Amino acid sequence: VLMRAYEHTPDPMFMSAAQTYLHRFITYEAGLHWPASYVWNAHGVANRAAVLARYWKLSRREKDPGFRLAAEVHLHASRLVALLS
Repeated sequence: VLMRAYEHTPDPMFMSAAQTYLHRFITYEAGLHWPASYVWNAHGVANRAAVLARYWKLSRREKDPGFRLAAEVHLHASRLVALLS
């Protein structure tokens, strides 16, 4: 929802909020050792992959998305691929 709002009204507040939310969820999911609810369900993982792809597309528009951000997105994408396989 935050990224769609950013696409319609390019207010950096929306992108910043989306980045904070994604960072916190990525940290939460990386700390899981056992499946929690539907977090590792194939549908949930596929939906998160689509959200992550949209986020990466929008964050690449910025002049310098930052190495830390890129590393976190790519690491999470590879984790999602492993969960789906």
